[in-house]
Amino acid sequence: MKKILKIILFITIFIILAYSGLWFTIMFSLSHSINQKYAGTNLNIEEADNNPNQQYLIKFSKVQPYGFPFKLGISVINWQEESINRVTEFTTPINIGYDLLKQKLFIHFSGEAFGKFKPVQRGFGVRFYNENCILSTKIPLNFKLFEIVRFKKDLFEVINLIEYIKFTSGKTEIFDLVDNQKLYEEDHTILTMLFDKSKYYTSKQDFLDNIPQKLAIYYETEIVQSNLEDRIIPAGLLLYRPAWNNNFKFSGNFLISTSSVHFKDIAKDLTIEVTNAKINSNNFENNINLLYKGKLNDFGNNNIDLLVDSQFKLKPGFIIGSLEFIKKYYDKQTYLFKLSDNKLYKDFNNELSYILNNNKQYNFSIFEDREYNFNLNINLVTELNKLTRAQINALSLYSNASGFNITNETIVNALKDSYSKGTIIINDYSRIIDVLSAYIYGVGDFKDFSEESKEVYGNALKSFLKTISDHPNSSNLIDASIEYVFDLSDLNKAKIGNIDDINKLIPLYYLSLYQAAVKKVQPGENVKEKITELIPNVNQKILEECILDELR
Repeated sequence: MKKILKIILFITIFIILAYSGLWFTIMFSLSHSINQKYAGTNLNIEEADNNPNQQYLIKFSKVQPYGFPFKLGISVINWQEESINRVTEFTTPINIGYDLLKQKLFIHFSGEAFGKFKPVQRGFGVRFYNENCILSTKIPLNFKLFEIVRFKKDLFEVINLIEYIKFTSGKTEIFDLVDNQKLYEEDHTILTMLFDKSKYYTSKQDFLDNIPQKLAIYYETEIVQSNLEDRIIPAGLLLYRPAWNNNFKFSGNFLISTSSVHFKDIAKDLTIEVTNAKINSNNFENNINLLYKGKLNDFGNNNIDLLVDSQFKLKPGFIIGSLEFIKKYYDKQTYLFKLSDNKLYKDFNNELSYILNNNKQYNFSIFEDREYNFNLNINLVTELNKLTRAQINALSLYSNASGFNITNETIVNALKDSYSKGTIIINDYSRIIDVLSAYIYGVGDFKDFSEESKEVYGNALKSFLKTISDHPNSSNLIDASIEYVFDLSDLNKAKIGNIDDINKLIPLYYLSLYQAAVKKVQPGENVKEKITELIPNVNQKILEECILDELR
């Protein structure tokens, strides 16, 4: 028994020593070969070698063996990337190799890197800190792999063995080189890609001529802090990824499919499906499903479908935060494009400033901390120089039982009549108007009106909607339905609800306004003066016509 154990021990030691010797022999030989050919040399990875503006150079000082015993890899020391206006330097080695246990090809980086703008002497740029940034590809270790490596001239065939491509990153931080301010912090990122493997590819050209029909992507990230607005970050190839401007968590599945065989034809038949995409930020939550289908032929005709199903929640502070963002954007446009003399811009900017400076009088919280359901179902068909048909099968926004749904079909026909028709359904319209009136009549000239006057305008709008609806005499005081038809060649032939003459709409609205004001007139008051007080911007001529209509 002891003899058998000694033999087993001897064989084990021999295998370990032989494997170790083979590992170090192969990896040191590979490292030596790479160092001789490439170390300290600028390698241009762009095709336009003769154009210095398009060159992207990589450089390293040396490589050394990495990963013993179960990884066949090298550590790349002092990796650098350089373009015409920036330089990226990695102070920590980048490890590249194949994990025998996990059967993955990998590129791994964990540590510090610097991105600098040229000339680097000025000191502008950023410092990256990254924990376990790994780009890996699952390639099973099997006889097929050995066969490709040993006998095939084109190693591109290895692509057929790839099960998935995955990018993972732990904590990531970006600091400004000038004042060491933290610009960005990311808790983690996961990106996984799987593509259709129904076809076996024999070369790169074969792949380009017969692209995969499906690509599945899973993306997940959590942004803890971001102050990257209006900043350009000199990131390298391994560090580059979308650096979002807002703090949030996101996860979602994407499926891209096509029947086209060439990249250039992918738009001719493209389907993009987003399922269970979740966004969660400090002031917003959203769960969205999306489906896009697009077909385009060589004659310029297309057929596009878009479906969106979204449930979202506005958290406290969302509206004020959004208005502040818009104000900041417009201020920037003013500075860049000198828009301050534009009257339309000036009026909008003044109103926005007023709302932000007096936001306490606007109770935006009524819209926040509540859930909404948004649905969109549209179809667009075009025939070059003949027909365009846009159809909204559903455009709805609801919170509980309150909300609206719009349908529409618009046809622009070069050979026949063109029209636009559909239906607007407003559920719980009276409450919606009550809520919106505080904001509609809280800006512009309305903000100087009395509360009684604002109430008159709100009541008039409710009465007007009910009057023009399909069922003006219905006992249903909650919902309103308005069917509309527009002849695009003659808008005077439009029909809105039960109104078949578009020229009647404005007088009808003023009549509703007049009737709402009359109800506020107390016995003994001068009717005309009181109405003028309640409706300061009323057209006197139309007002007189309304009074005459009432007297008749």
